Amino acid sequence: MISSAALATCICIMLAACTPAAVVPASSEIATDYLFYRQSDDAEQASAGGLAKLWVDVEPNPRLRAPVRFAETVSGGVGEAWRATVWMALLAAGEIMDVDPFSLRVTVEAEGAVDGPSAGALMAAAIMAGARRAPVRTDVTITGTLNPDLTVGPVGGIPEKVEAAIRAGKKVIGIPMGQRRSQSLTKKVSVDVVAMAEKAGARIAIVPDLESAYNLLTGQSIPTTAPLDREDMALPIWISDIFADRAKSILRSVLAGHTDFRRFTKRLDDKKAKKRQAITRRLMKLAQKRLAKGDGVGAMDAATEAHRNHHALRTKVLTRVGAQFREWSTLRDLLLTLRTSVHFNLERSVPRWKKHTPGQAAEVPFAVETFEAMLDALRGLAQGDRSLESAAETNKLLAEPGYRPPKKEVSALIRGMQKYSTYLVDAQSSLVFGKAYLDVSDASSIRTGRTGVRPISEEVLKRVAARYERVADANLEYVDALLSRPLAARLNEPVERIRERLLLNDADYRTAYMNRRLPSLLSNQFINGLERRYAEVSGAVSSYIASGTVISKRYSLGAVYSRSDHTLLGVRQTQAFESMVKLADRRARQVAAQCLDVLGKIPTSALIEYHLAAQLERDGRTLRRRDAGAGFRMRMKGLVRLWRVWTLGRLALTTHRYLLASSDRRPPFDAAEFPGIKHRE
Repeated sequence: MISSAALATCICIMLAACTPAAVVPASSEIATDYLFYRQSDDAEQASAGGLAKLWVDVEPNPRLRAPVRFAETVSGGVGEAWRATVWMALLAAGEIMDVDPFSLRVTVEAEGAVDGPSAGALMAAAIMAGARRAPVRTDVTITGTLNPDLTVGPVGGIPEKVEAAIRAGKKVIGIPMGQRRSQSLTKKVSVDVVAMAEKAGARIAIVPDLESAYNLLTGQSIPTTAPLDREDMALPIWISDIFADRAKSILRSVLAGHTDFRRFTKRLDDKKAKKRQAITRRLMKLAQKRLAKGDGVGAMDAATEAHRNHHALRTKVLTRVGAQFREWSTLRDLLLTLRTSVHFNLERSVPRWKKHTPGQAAEVPFAVETFEAMLDALRGLAQGDRSLESAAETNKLLAEPGYRPPKKEVSALIRGMQKYSTYLVDAQSSLVFGKAYLDVSDASSIRTGRTGVRPISEEVLKRVAARYERVADANLEYVDALLSRPLAARLNEPVERIRERLLLNDADYRTAYMNRRLPSLLSNQFINGLERRYAEVSGAVSSYIASGTVISKRYSLGAVYSRSDHTLLGVRQTQAFESMVKLADRRARQVAAQCLDVLGKIPTSALIEYHLAAQLERDGRTLRRRDAGAGFRMRMKGLVRLWRVWTLGRLALTTHRYLLASSDRRPPFDAAEFPGIKHRE
């Protein structure tokens, strides 16, 4: 029996070899048909799928005017989700073609009234076709949302859409990975759409990513760079040694606190606390095992998790001790010491961040990583302080030695303490990694003898920051379009309340929302000049990655969370997840090859992130046999790190182009390349 994944691959290969049945003349305007599913509340009009015309016109935008325009065939014809999707389609098309998306001017016209994101993949492929003056097949249509990692996400109503496409004479219908068997929204049954299409003389093509969508729509391929072998992504030993020293220091700290803390857990006889202690010990052993193998980066990652888990355990146990034995002083001392430590380490690290002034494009991602650590630490402190605003008892305990809360307030105090501790530990963990990055940077300067280099100009960094701020904002708007607004409408609540819930329960959304805004809130006395520009780039890049993670995790993959503490347990779209991991690994090695070719080196931060991603993937696969949820969370973290590799590599290449443009006094992306945008080496 052939698996569904193997069948999908066969279908894609067959379609790639087919000669298009009909094409439209080469033009900047692309005309195609998008699929929709319309739910009807009218008893006389049944719900059904349908097709409507989509026109996409692509022009050069040499003056960098507004890159997106909407044309409507009826008043108020396109909704907010559709608008957000057009922006995502433009950004994705620019990434695939390796051009600045804002150097294009795109007009999108949809026939009739339409909303929703399900035409995202088709739109992006049409934008690419219009920019490259590639003819499109008239017997093809595609349904699928766009993910920020350039994969194609799931949609609803596929059986109804396939029926509509067949009625309209379409011979090939592209659908997302993992949706061969889809729920019919009208018949309420699961349908094998491949068999349905074959019976009608049509074919279903599985479209895992945007390149596949473009190939299906046009019959052409986008030139791509051959990825490096995994062996070529190896981390230099001297970098591993620096992280190993940091890991050993963390382990000593955790071991000392862990040993001293046993008396509290024995006193409570708390089974959950003992289980968490066992997790901490397992993480410590994992870190020691990696140290023995010479894997300093992996050891530090495990040691940091052990440290985080240890502090979470201490806070929970000490709150239990306070509640059961009315002893709160130890918990108070712990949190005050932790906050003082974070403040002290942050103040000591800021001067080092300010001195970090790269002179080459390949070094910019590393600077961005270190500044992200600073922003994450500041965010943790800010969130901790904000959490105290609504926790009067916690404030009293921290401010008044010997304070004992009334029994009726103990539960609220425990919640406030645990939340406050979590934010402080997150801040401390960020600082630990940030200081390790600074150590690597200092060592790199000594090893290469590159001291006193001329830094990248503030003007170039300003342009880089502006570009990534725009894509981060587009991602956040896409989160609202896909998640916040639909959920608010379904629950009949304000959108702001849904955003507040996401901020509270989703660490990725917190990063996306707050890191985008935090640099603008920092005072000039704290950072100014070049370091402010790096903070702006860092905030935008980290927001872009985190918001993309929210979209992929919560919308495209169908994340499943525990009701008690919002822990991620897994995803419903497992086939799509496996495809994402495979494609992300390939893209990471492709961008590394591009950096090696253009810049002469792979950004160090990209190598570190790739190393951690590979480690997390291996450990996650092993752990899932024992704990499926923990194993999946580890693999999800690995997937996000692969996305970081790709983003950081693209950041280095983009900075390089702005540097060249600055020296030549010309636009970084030449509009004279039209008609037909050629792939840039």
